[in-house]
Amino acid sequence: MIEPPKDQKTIKSLEKAFNILEYLKKSGGASMNEVANEFNVANSTAYLHLRTMMKRGYITEQDGNYRVGVKFLDLGSFARQNYDFQNLISDKVRDLSEETGELTEFSVMENGKLFIIQQEFGNNAVRINSRIGKELHMHRTAAGKVILAKIPESMVDQIIDYHGLPKATENTTTDRAELFEELKSIRKKGLAENNEESIDGLWAMAMPVKMPGKKFYGAMSISGPIHRLRTESHKKELYQTLHGAVNELEINMEHSIN
Repeated sequence: MIEPPKDQKTIKSLEKAFNILEYLKKSGGASMNEVANEFNVANSTAYLHLRTMMKRGYITEQDGNYRVGVKFLDLGSFARQNYDFQNLISDKVRDLSEETGELTEFSVMENGKLFIIQQEFGNNAVRINSRIGKELHMHRTAAGKVILAKIPESMVDQIIDYHGLPKATENTTTDRAELFEELKSIRKKGLAENNEESIDGLWAMAMPVKMPGKKFYGAMSISGPIHRLRTESHKKELYQTLHGAVNELEINMEHSIN
């Protein structure tokens, strides 16, 4: 199941707490009054939510400004360790970054969204707003699309039904039929590209990574400025480099369990 059904009952106060956390993350921090105004609740209600989360260590406060606490680093690190072969993946992402000089990432799908779990910035990498743990829409990234091409179409339909196909740039695919046609092409080629579909001026290439003994795929990707990377000669070179990295990673993972 990609997500709980939209009509499933939830605990409203818990929903509110998570919404407040996401607001603090998005805003970079906020006062109690700002939280109360954002969610149209009394100051006393906002205060109780904030102080409860602060008591548990998930937010912190300084001079009346509340922000997400570093305790989430522990949860994030723990969640990432749920995925096997982290050392092998980290080493290969780093090698790929050093070889290409670009931004390289390893991503996985959870609940119909893409999450970056390893990332390295090469010497020539563009410093985009990207980080480990970032949540992304599958259809707007090369890594997301190459994973979508590997899962059943019925599951892709579920993801679209729940998360939609929101637009980020003029190049974002927002039509279901068009996306399915692109996924057919990706299956044949074994790779996906992102042509300014998430960020203007950014191009990326991704390939699927088969995890040993499991029906699970991650994705390895290279990203950079479209004017530098999208030439045919450079794309061919990046394809060969990425293909070699993925092949080595899959062999190393398979060998590590034998």
